[in-house]
Amino acid sequence: TAQLPSARRQRAAAAATMMALPGGGGQSSSLVFGQVLSALAVFWLITHPLFVFNVFFLFPLLVVGGVTLWASLTFTEGTCPVCASDIGGLANGDEFPCLVCGNQLKFEDGEFVTAGPTVGGGGGFGGGGFSDGGGSP
Repeated sequence: TAQLPSARRQRAAAAATMMALPGGGGQSSSLVFGQVLSALAVFWLITHPLFVFNVFFLFPLLVVGGVTLWASLTFTEGTCPVCASDIGGLANGDEFPCLVCGNQLKFEDGEFVTAGPTVGGGGGFGGGGFSDGGGSP
């Protein structure tokens, strides 16, 4: 019986050494408790009566609201300064073409401005040639 406590101490010391080594030794009781608690939480979420409501109503509502907010912050509407058409474009200052006259535009100070040389004189489809705003020689 004298060997029993000594053997127990040796096993406890070996287990403590293994637990201290990287990657070795078994699971602590807090880790097992966390895994069991996580499994119970997932089970409760899935079997809870509001789970169906959350998945099929609340989650899509939040997604649609988020996309709508993103779109309202990213895109804007205004008038093309060249052809006077109502257009939509990026509100972050990046260049984009007017879908009616093809001129490169960007959004600055709350309005659309030309971002380079303009095509044609405006007023609809097919103007004539490029102009840089200066007189022709």
